[in-house]
Amino acid sequence: DGSIEEGELKSKWGNHYDLNYTSFVNLFEAGDSGWMSQKIEKVEYLGELNNGDWFKLTVKGSSYPNNYSKTIIRVIKVVKENNLFLIDYFISLSDDFKNF
Repeated sequence: DGSIEEGELKSKWGNHYDLNYTSFVNLFEAGDSGWMSQKIEKVEYLGELNNGDWFKLTVKGSSYPNNYSKTIIRVIKVVKENNLFLIDYFISLSDDFKNF
């Protein structure tokens, strides 16, 4: 299915990325069995750094239909590669993964 175990991920990418501030459960969800409602409420451009553009995203949603009561904050680095825009790095600024 293309996924790898956490140990393999850290072994492969741990020297290239700081994995202490990332959680790979659900990048744009709070990790509670998937969100039925989800929207990006705000996108703030932070600037260019380390060959990429950085954005701060405010994401709202929940695991219930038409409910946007949870808020998570993500900072992402976007890079252009072969005419595609890819997320190269992300940081969670929310405490949404403390209990997982």
